[in-house]
Amino acid sequence: MIVAGEGWVCGSDEIKIPLASGKAAFWETGEFHAAGTDSDMTVLTVEGKKLHACNLPILKNIISND
Repeated sequence: MIVAGEGWVCGSDEIKIPLASGKAAFWETGEFHAAGTDSDMTVLTVEGKKLHACNLPILKNIISND
């Protein structure tokens, strides 16, 4: 989840999706992904074996490949 600034994320298709503060991205286990910024970006990263976006209310503004 981006907590300040802006940047982009992409999956295996390498198409950059712009994201700004308050937005989040979710990847499945083992899924190729990348993130970056051309300015400044501060993020909160959460990882876990049994994580699902639907169980994390903080990720109400999610972007995914579904």
